[in-house]
Amino acid sequence: MDCKKRAGLYLLRKKGKAISILLLIMVVSTFLISCFSLLAASEKLASDIREALGAAFYLRASTGVVSDENGEMTVTENHIRITDNEIKRIQNCGNIAYYNPMNDSY
Repeated sequence: MDCKKRAGLYLLRKKGKAISILLLIMVVSTFLISCFSLLAASEKLASDIREALGAAFYLRASTGVVSDENGEMTVTENHIRITDNEIKRIQNCGNIAYYNPMNDSY
């Protein structure tokens, strides 16, 4: 007996089991399709929000932290200062709308 014919006869005999498996497959595939569409929509929304908000960058002097054999930390920092002239030169390089001269310290 052919495999396809045997499968068809089995489905005719066990109608309840076949319908329940078909419904299960349909429910799982519906959930998968909706999850993938939600994933695509959320990625699109995230990129739209990033475009609307704009970008930011920070200029900071590098700080070095060194640990010695006793486990004590030594912090060395550069004494580089960023002047207003340098900020204006950076602003003229691109489409920078404004700047915020904020000073954070650790």
